[in-house]
Amino acid sequence: MMNVRKAVSATLLAGVALAGASGAFAAQNPASQQVDLYVAVWNPTTSTSIVQDLGTQFNSLESATGFENPNGFSTSWTVDNGNLATDLGSGTYEYTLFAADDVSTTTNYIGVQLLMGIAQGSSAPTLTNGSVVDTGLLHILAPYLTNQMGSASLLKGTGTSYWASSPNGPGNANGSFGIQGYNGQQTIGGNENLVAYVGGGTADSAADNSTHSLIGNASGAGVFNLTGSSLTYSLTGGTTGVPLPAAAWLLISGLLGLGAVGRRRDANVAA
Repeated sequence: MMNVRKAVSATLLAGVALAGASGAFAAQNPASQQVDLYVAVWNPTTSTSIVQDLGTQFNSLESATGFENPNGFSTSWTVDNGNLATDLGSGTYEYTLFAADDVSTTTNYIGVQLLMGIAQGSSAPTLTNGSVVDTGLLHILAPYLTNQMGSASLLKGTGTSYWASSPNGPGNANGSFGIQGYNGQQTIGGNENLVAYVGGGTADSAADNSTHSLIGNASGAGVFNLTGSSLTYSLTGGTTGVPLPAAAWLLISGLLGLGAVGRRRDANVAA
């Protein structure tokens, strides 16, 4: 079973913007910067899809005050400005999520992160550093975001997968990042978790396996759900004892007092 990802220090991430952050969108390339959380929604009936930058910064996905808050966390987004049914047509939609962070040089592998959605409860496949960095980041995600998305926050198009195409060229026809054995889409209405793949092992070794874990806290993994045009995230917090009201403490004190009086009375009778 995958270990739930440890929360990152809230102190270090105190200044990070959380979900729903707004502002100007810029062309994003995971080879040189952190990539926001994206959602891709595809209608296989019409071969139409949208890809949207949700405006949620990568660091907030690993923040102990955000998506990995030990006390729980929830947020929501409106996908495609509420126009999914109009833009994608009738059919059963599928969706997936992704984000990325190249925190080191792409030839080093160690520390490079690729976050991908997977159906809740599914086992994430083991991926090599080469699959995560070379295939996932450099050959699929980076060209897609820079060449297809550009500076747009929302891209609509057609294609044979859940990647919207654009005038710049076709979308990714290989499905989820073109990584063999990984297909993380979920039917609309179903739940997804977010899997974090981190390059590790020996520096510069593409053959080493990356490590993977779930975004969440000690209570479990966070849950994404897309129903209609509403995408939500919910994370359960740790259980804590419920404080007793003052009246309950008075009752307990009274009962203890009665018990003490009873014991003294029994002692006097025995004497």
